[in-house]
Amino acid sequence: MIGTKKYVPPFEAREKMKRYCSVQERSYKAVREKLYDFGLRTEEVENILVDLITENYLSEQRFAEAYASGRFRIKGWGKRKIEQGLKQLDISGMCISNAIDQLDDEEYNESLAQWIEKRERSEIGLPVFEKRGKIARFLINKGFESELVWDKVKRQIN
Repeated sequence: MIGTKKYVPPFEAREKMKRYCSVQERSYKAVREKLYDFGLRTEEVENILVDLITENYLSEQRFAEAYASGRFRIKGWGKRKIEQGLKQLDISGMCISNAIDQLDDEEYNESLAQWIEKRERSEIGLPVFEKRGKIARFLINKGFESELVWDKVKRQIN
């Protein structure tokens, strides 16, 4: 039977989720979906989530901070894109703003400057205004704030 979910008893599901959450930080949404995939009812899912939270296996704030840090340092995302990603995972606004505030401003500005340098080298032979526009659009798409991007691009590219 293709597409049928295999039922996992609540006790076993709880233990599986403890292991799942021990490996790396997880969002409530991901854990909830996985529990529903086990064929559990809403009441059982909510009870397991409460247990995971009280036993500190699951924390929305820890997840948001790990997500923001990883997306910034590994993928080079800006604050706006990180914020959108967290919103899609149903993270609360307070946790999102706290996670974004944890990003080091100096490191953030340095990263933006490095992206500008890197992109400038690949846009050889273009007029200055066209080069600035292409680089700014790229950085805004990466989630950096448009005012900050335009300010830095105008200063760095002559």
